[in-house]
Amino acid sequence: MEAPMPPTIPARKPSGMAGRIAATTILAVSALPMAAVCWASVWIVPKFEAIFDDFGAVLPAPTCFVIAVSDLSRNYWPVAAALVLLLYGGLALFIWRVDWRSGLAASILLLLLSIIYWHVAVAALFAPLAQIITDVRGSPGP
Repeated sequence: MEAPMPPTIPARKPSGMAGRIAATTILAVSALPMAAVCWASVWIVPKFEAIFDDFGAVLPAPTCFVIAVSDLSRNYWPVAAALVLLLYGGLALFIWRVDWRSGLAASILLLLLSIIYWHVAVAALFAPLAQIITDVRGSPGP
């Protein structure tokens, strides 16, 4: 007599809900450095620009680029805000309606790009400031 076979559970196709939630979470996390970049462009960079103007400093190209992006975002803030909201809303819809794997990759890329821009902007603003302080003190380094 043969042993009875245990009942098998029919294979279930995964719904991908966990993937969609993970991709949406990364998208939400990527909004934090993007918000920091927008905040710095509107409030912090103009203060640095005023300092550079007061000292009549010759600025390197990366600093000029950061100041130009800041001016653009300040002058056209409704357009910039609409573009950012459209980007995040469109990417969230893409994650939930089309393909969460590609949306996850795009969210990670957005996170990395905003972090990289943040670091470049900070370095571009503080390098000329350090040079100005050195010139004012009249001696190099501490």
